[in-house]
Amino acid sequence: QQAALEKAYGAQKQALVQAQKAEASTRTAMEGLQAELTTVRSQYESVKKEAQKHGSAGAARLKEVMAKKEAEMSGLEAKIGEMQGQLEKAEKKTASLKTLLEKAEKKNTELERALKFKEQEVVEEKK
Repeated sequence: QQAALEKAYGAQKQALVQAQKAEASTRTAMEGLQAELTTVRSQYESVKKEAQKHGSAGAARLKEVMAKKEAEMSGLEAKIGEMQGQLEKAEKKTASLKTLLEKAEKKNTELERALKFKEQEVVEEKK
């Protein structure tokens, strides 16, 4: 029984490690998207300033570039929103697995105590 519990505990611990890796990977990807969004926003602001300098002469072309940047920012914001949802799910899974692991550790400790108690009883009976 102890061996089966240790095996289950090991599997739960491995699942927790995998969940933590997935959570970290999702967080890294989201941070990359946020950095990309910051870059695009900066480019957009530069184009906007340039459009204001040129007045109506080059404004049509610059407005086209600004529209593309706006679409790009919108797409990135949508991706970031999706990633935040994935991250929340990953965090919940990690928390759930941590709880399961803590319960398994507690049960393991209780069984070890019971086993030591039984061993002690056997030793005392032999005396």
